[in-house]
Amino acid sequence: MINIFLLFSLVSHPGIFTIQGETMHTYYEVKICDQGVSKEVKTNLKRFVSRLDEELSSYLSGNEIYHINKNAGITAVKVSPRLYYVIEKALEIARESGSAFDPTIGPLVDVWNFKNFPPGRKQIEEARELVNWKNVELKDGRVFLKNRQMKIQLSGIAKGYGVDLVGEFLKKSGIENALVEIGGEIYCSGKGPDGKGWRIGIRHPLHRERLVARLEISDVGIATSGNYENYIFWKGKKYGHIIDPRTGYPADNDILSVTVIAPTCMEADAWATGIFVLGWEEGKVMILRHPELEGVIIRRTDGGGIEIWTSPGIKDKIILYE
Repeated sequence: MINIFLLFSLVSHPGIFTIQGETMHTYYEVKICDQGVSKEVKTNLKRFVSRLDEELSSYLSGNEIYHINKNAGITAVKVSPRLYYVIEKALEIARESGSAFDPTIGPLVDVWNFKNFPPGRKQIEEARELVNWKNVELKDGRVFLKNRQMKIQLSGIAKGYGVDLVGEFLKKSGIENALVEIGGEIYCSGKGPDGKGWRIGIRHPLHRERLVARLEISDVGIATSGNYENYIFWKGKKYGHIIDPRTGYPADNDILSVTVIAPTCMEADAWATGIFVLGWEEGKVMILRHPELEGVIIRRTDGGGIEIWTSPGIKDKIILYE
């Protein structure tokens, strides 16, 4: 599933060394506060990030995800420990979220491609019947999709995992103070340039040029999921790009954005999507039920404004501007 994540660092400081580029069909940016970053580390980092696309992209022909999907209903496919781990985690969050997040959503993503719009009801229903995380079998490093035409689609978790992997690479390279971003998903470690936590802004979902809140955090992952930039109006109705795997249709609620803070960016990435699908009430309950998660949920009010809910654990880390 393609997600729009609208987080960005508020920090612009001459003491930060920045490395930028493209990976996983989006951009990446690494900000390092440590002094004396060697040329070797910079070169190896770029090589490391470029390999993430080959391993984790849901759209790259010939990689392991491609072979898993090609062999759906036929045979199990041996995969790398990294891919096995991220699929295992995706299934765990699918179970915990009550299927609001589902890594087998590939057939529905193909149907709702927003190119031949809108898809027919029969197309949607046929695709929805193929979506069921319970039909993924993991055993001895192999992945098996039990039904033909099933498709693993990891766009809702893979970029977050990529961020975590880059963060691990930096720590192994001796870099303690850094911020890693891939397509909006972020992991920040250590201290920012002012010697405190990294300051992260959450954009206003109705006014892109404004901030709705600011967080100061460290050693956590953070991701935001929203439907307010990637959508289509059809016959007076708005269709966002975040699909509810339980219904087969784009999520239809009053949520504008969900920001999740978690121990890893992979968890933040997947949970931001799942909680968006769950909606205002269920989403709040889900965050409170998982003590490792914190969150900011924003919804539209009847009067055209916004309402903001923040979890209790970040009350001392967040400044609200609305």
